[in-house]
Amino acid sequence: DANGNVYAGGYTTENQNFTTGGVYMPTYDSSEEIYYFVAKYDSEGTLVARSYMKAYTIGGLGKKPLAVDSDGNIYLVDYLHYTETIPDAPFQSSVTIVEGTFFDGYAPVLYKLNSNLQLIWKTFFAHHHTGITHINTLDNNQLVVYGFFIKNSEYDNTSPNFFSTPGTFIDNNNINDSFGTFKGFLNVFNTDGSRAWGTYLNYNSGTFVLDCKTFGNDIYIINSTSFEPTPETIFQEQKANMLSKFDANGNRIWSTYTNAENFQIDSSGKIYLYGSINTNNLSTTENCFQDQLSPPMPNIGYNYTDGYHQIISNDATQLLYSTYYGNYGSDRTIKIFPQTSGYYSLESVGNYNNSNDFITDGSPLTQDGAFYKGRVLSLFGQTASNTKQELENLSVYPNP
Repeated sequence: DANGNVYAGGYTTENQNFTTGGVYMPTYDSSEEIYYFVAKYDSEGTLVARSYMKAYTIGGLGKKPLAVDSDGNIYLVDYLHYTETIPDAPFQSSVTIVEGTFFDGYAPVLYKLNSNLQLIWKTFFAHHHTGITHINTLDNNQLVVYGFFIKNSEYDNTSPNFFSTPGTFIDNNNINDSFGTFKGFLNVFNTDGSRAWGTYLNYNSGTFVLDCKTFGNDIYIINSTSFEPTPETIFQEQKANMLSKFDANGNRIWSTYTNAENFQIDSSGKIYLYGSINTNNLSTTENCFQDQLSPPMPNIGYNYTDGYHQIISNDATQLLYSTYYGNYGSDRTIKIFPQTSGYYSLESVGNYNNSNDFITDGSPLTQDGAFYKGRVLSLFGQTASNTKQELENLSVYPNP
């Protein structure tokens, strides 16, 4: 949070003297051998507060999201059995067996705790099979919730507009609501737990939110393609996914095609796209670090890939920088960390003949059968004279 405190969730086998005083759930009333919890640590790593939670790590497509707002309040997704009720829930006080069949009778619940891990509010948020994959907060402290809905085959969809509000970007018109239909959604909740707005994210089945970020009071998502890009955005040729920007009122500002599944936003609002590529059809910019795909070693008969980095303007109308990044092996950019000047890039590399291939510093790559692999951290810096990204240093970080 803004004060450097760190929050984490997990599970433990400890059922005595584990929580701190005054928290939401100081004891765990269960015969289970594993107990779920959320904890707060200060910037020095000292435990500040720790509370049990009901079933915080129920898995599958539930990604155990946790977020913190500017006031130090904590938002997380827990799960309650469908037979339980939440009398003072600000949005949804109960569910039925229809919602309780996805996670062994449990349905997702949104929680808001204060900085001392004391309950402010909680509410069910589920209709049929519901998975919440990500949550974030906006600068205005609203809660952003991303997830998916799957129709339960044994029951009718009695509320086809459950995850949308009037005048939304995509309203669910109940088309294709057969079993197995996936419908992604984006919802925003006010600080009191009431819903501000919501929209579905696909017209057809099969759309998941792959990555999501907030910047100020705007929301950015990547999901699999289901709608058309907006005019004037940089990528109009169809690709696997769509990057979109929404404002705090639920209006779609723009959408543009991308093959990326992850992205980052720097402090000025520029957007970084990255991933892997095995063709020479990437649009690169002048004076980029690497303007074409690396050739493979002549004696190696496997599919090779390079990582790639792209930086686009916040309105998605300009390609500011674009480069391949790889060598003769199988390379993929798995994370970018924007800095005040330049950025760090983390690559997964493999299928190299020598332990010192690709790197300039640090530990060697790790042997993997006849080849070598590892994680490589690189620093790309920005020159004073132009916006060319120049490779300054790269090293192995860290290898398994």
